[in-house]
Amino acid sequence: MRDGRDSTLPGVIPLTLTAPMAYEANPGIIRGVAPPGATSLRVLADGRSVRVLSLTSGRRAFLLGPIGLPPRDLTLTVQALAGSRVMSSVKVEHVFGLPAASTQVAPPRVLDGAVQHAVAALPTRTGVSSAAWVRDLASGRTAAYNAGAHFPAASTVKLAILLAVLARDHADPLTSPSWSLERSLVLDSSNIAANELLPRAGGAAAVDALARGLGATATFTCCGYLPEPGEQRPATARARRDPLPPTSGVDQPAFPCCKYTTAPAASRARA
Repeated sequence: MRDGRDSTLPGVIPLTLTAPMAYEANPGIIRGVAPPGATSLRVLADGRSVRVLSLTSGRRAFLLGPIGLPPRDLTLTVQALAGSRVMSSVKVEHVFGLPAASTQVAPPRVLDGAVQHAVAALPTRTGVSSAAWVRDLASGRTAAYNAGAHFPAASTVKLAILLAVLARDHADPLTSPSWSLERSLVLDSSNIAANELLPRAGGAAAVDALARGLGATATFTCCGYLPEPGEQRPATARARRDPLPPTSGVDQPAFPCCKYTTAPAASRARA
């Protein structure tokens, strides 16, 4: 959201930003249109300068970065400069900063023997049916144990419901009629919000189809959730099969119907 302190010199066309947006995880990708005469942009995180970026002469539209941002919830300010003079500035609150390296993900390359040995010992350490699916996104090292076993999905499927709603609703989430439900789903893990969003997502089959498209090929949404006691209604690609790590199941826990997922499916959905 804008905080009401955007500023522009008299007679200057305001700077406009289309990225980042409020409540967005962003590695410092800055996109928008600069006012005529601007020569550079200064990016600040919580008032501290991160980088000054030069603009291409004669072009007002820009797409710059990733420059990397501090990994926290922050207020981002972008200033359009003519030399050292600030012509126009825009503030965006609630941007979650990410490092520039977060845009580069290494494919799975090799099993990490030490981690593989550690996760294989999970049953001994926990005493219950366990599973793990691990990948170092920077190096591509992987490991897994019991990754093909089905586990009760519980609230992990709520993330897939949210993604399916956002995929169908092309409006700005902040102005969408689903925004209050989406906030309650994320911040409170509200079962009622999940139930109301599920039809807007296209139903359980649409949620599962989206999950499969993201690589979570062993997730079953089935149906809605039982409201918690006293819970109130809130105010209103193609999947790529990774060859590593292994996704076999060796210890299938027993549980009643219906929702289920696996360790790799849940990991891919969260990624």
